[in-house]
Amino acid sequence: MPLSQKGGCMLGKFYGAVLDVELYRQMTDLIYRLSEVKEKEQLYSGIMNGALFTRKPEMEMEDAFGFRYPGEVLERLDEKETVTEKQLRALGLALVLTKPLQNDGMFVGKQMPSFWKRTKRTLKPTDLYWIGIRYLMEGQQMELYHRLLDFPVQSIEEMVFIIFLLPDDQPVWENVKGKLNRLLGKERICSAYTHAEIYAWLTTRYHIQISGYRKMDIETLKYLMRLPFSYAKEGSTARKKLLEAGYSVQEIMYLSMSLLYQVSACDLLKKTGLTVERMAVETCMLFLGGKGEFLDQAGELCVRLLKDYKRFEVCLDGASRIRDYLYRSLKVENVKTYQILLLDDEWDAMHSKWFLIDLTDSKWQELYSLIDREIFDRWVIVTLKVKTYTKDQMEQYLQVYQALTKEDFYQNFWKVEDSDLKLIFRKLAALGLVHPPALLRSYLEEYQSNADEAVKV
Repeated sequence: MPLSQKGGCMLGKFYGAVLDVELYRQMTDLIYRLSEVKEKEQLYSGIMNGALFTRKPEMEMEDAFGFRYPGEVLERLDEKETVTEKQLRALGLALVLTKPLQNDGMFVGKQMPSFWKRTKRTLKPTDLYWIGIRYLMEGQQMELYHRLLDFPVQSIEEMVFIIFLLPDDQPVWENVKGKLNRLLGKERICSAYTHAEIYAWLTTRYHIQISGYRKMDIETLKYLMRLPFSYAKEGSTARKKLLEAGYSVQEIMYLSMSLLYQVSACDLLKKTGLTVERMAVETCMLFLGGKGEFLDQAGELCVRLLKDYKRFEVCLDGASRIRDYLYRSLKVENVKTYQILLLDDEWDAMHSKWFLIDLTDSKWQELYSLIDREIFDRWVIVTLKVKTYTKDQMEQYLQVYQALTKEDFYQNFWKVEDSDLKLIFRKLAALGLVHPPALLRSYLEEYQSNADEAVKV
């Protein structure tokens, strides 16, 4: 059985198309809670540490289906939902993995034999998951062992499932390393962004074998597994090899930082050291710069890096904070980057160029609906204070502001006492866009109108 894998609880999302992961969790949880086996906590911990789909179910079996015993599930699940291959695989896998926890009273009569007959009748003999269930159920027979090793895998998910079932030993490693290199290399169809947890699971399992590997037959796999242990920086052999294997610079850095958070191993790069600080900066620059094409995939990682490196443990090139370092060269050119950088920035006044809102450029108009109104107005005022606009541009800016907010910007002059507004007032007057006597007359009219309304009330 496999070793404990940090991040294994997240692998369930990759198998939802072939088995009912939530039902699997419900069944294993139910068997554990009803188990009367001595030291069941220790046994259950061992099972869950090695499982691909660890985590408590979102809803316990009793609440989801009303079943209180495992045998009921096998016998009556048809009454609650359609039982397909996905449900049979899930229940079969749960049964074989929790066998050490099971009591005789959990299943009565033909409940268990009938379930296995139905599963054998429904699932094809060539079904990978049925072969795996049988391998665990029938005492890890050599014939089934070799069928798993020789299975014609078509995806990294299938390969990981096979590795999960088999012993963590040298013969298995020798058999699967080339397949992994192929599936994560030239024949890769999985995304580094969506499958980071699988990369982490494999790195946790095989980083020791990779650390001393000198042959050149699995170079893609080797350099992928080394990402959380050394910086694949520009010009390095690691980056060159991974680029040749079809990975982009963005994918390389995304995996580098993601694996640091997810991999369980000794000798990982120190998160508080200069090397990882530089990695964090490069990662943020890659994803936050330009149009932010990959922020849907990498936005959460950038948010975490900005939070974790809010203050550097060791000053990096004279900067004590990641935002200060980024401010030297990062230009904000899209609203997603704007939002991410604005989030939790305690020193936003020091980074003011990031947050200017040029409403004459349509791409920034969306910010009105994305950020708090008070913050929006604050940065509109800063923008009008520091940027230079022609009369036509200023008129356009104020018209857009009014269209978005349904308010006339000029109302700010008598609503708020602010030195920046005074400067803006003078700029507007110089452009011939504001006439103090007319503005005062408008203010008095509005004041009188409000007073009259108050008297009526």
